[in-house]
Amino acid sequence: MRKMLSVSIALALGSILFAVDNLKKEKAETTPSLSLPSQIENNSRTEQWILLMLDSYGDGWNGASLDLSVNDQVVLDDATIATGYEAVEYFDVSDGDAISTVWTSGSFDSECSFGIYDGTGALVADSETSGTFDLSITATFGGRMVIAGVLDFDLLVGGNSGKATIVKALADIDDISVYGLGTATNGGGTDGVEYTFPVQSMSEGDVLWVVRDAAEYANYFGAEIWATINYTEVPDDQSGGVNQNGDDAVELFFNGEAFDVFGLINVDGTGEN
Repeated sequence: MRKMLSVSIALALGSILFAVDNLKKEKAETTPSLSLPSQIENNSRTEQWILLMLDSYGDGWNGASLDLSVNDQVVLDDATIATGYEAVEYFDVSDGDAISTVWTSGSFDSECSFGIYDGTGALVADSETSGTFDLSITATFGGRMVIAGVLDFDLLVGGNSGKATIVKALADIDDISVYGLGTATNGGGTDGVEYTFPVQSMSEGDVLWVVRDAAEYANYFGAEIWATINYTEVPDDQSGGVNQNGDDAVELFFNGEAFDVFGLINVDGTGEN
C-alpha cells in the first residue's frame, strides 16, 4: 500500500512539474498584446492623478514593481499587480510637480506596462510609447473642470426645458469662458464647441448647473431649493451644447479641445445598455 501511495504521489508531482514547466515555456514563446487606453474614467473626480498598471498575461507582474515619486518623494512604494490583468493607484499632484518612476524587474517584464493619467483621465505618459519603465515628466494642468452630471428631466412644459449638464471645478478657475460644451448626437462624432461658458470664476469644488430653462427648473425643484443651486442658462443660439437625449454623448472642451466626455461620441446609444 505504501509503495502504491508513493508511486501515486510521484506521478502527481510529475504532472504538476510538467504543467508548470509547460506554462513557463508558453510564456517565453509568446506575450499577449494589451495596450493602454488613451482615456480612462477618473473615479476620484478630484485633482488626483492615476497610475494604471497592466499585465498582458493576466497573472500579475511576477515580482516586478515600481516606485513613483513626486518631487523626489516616493508616494507609491513598490506598486505592482499581485495577480490579474490590471491594478490602479491614485496619487496627489500639483501643477509643475516633477513625477518620476523607478522600475524593479521581475520574471516577465515584457508582459508589464503602465500609464500615468491626469485628473481628467487623459493619458500623459506611459512605458509603451516611452520605451522605458523609468519615466520622468512634469505635471502640467490642462482643464480644471469635469462633467459631474447630465440631465434630461421630463418637466411640465416638455420639449428641451429639462436638459442640463452639471460641471465641477477641480481647482480655482479665474475665467470659465475658456470652457465649452458640445453634444455628439446619435453616434455621429464630435460637433465641436456649441456652447461657451460665461465670463465668471469658479472656486475649487464649486458645482455649476448649465440649464436650458432656469424658470422651469425652479418650478420643478421649488423656488427655495432652486435658490441654493449655482446655475447658468444656455442662450437660444447656443442650445446645441446642451441638447442631449439618452442616446447622445456630451463633450467638455478646454480652449477648443475636448478633454472630458460623458458617453461615447461615435456610438449611437439607442438600444444600448
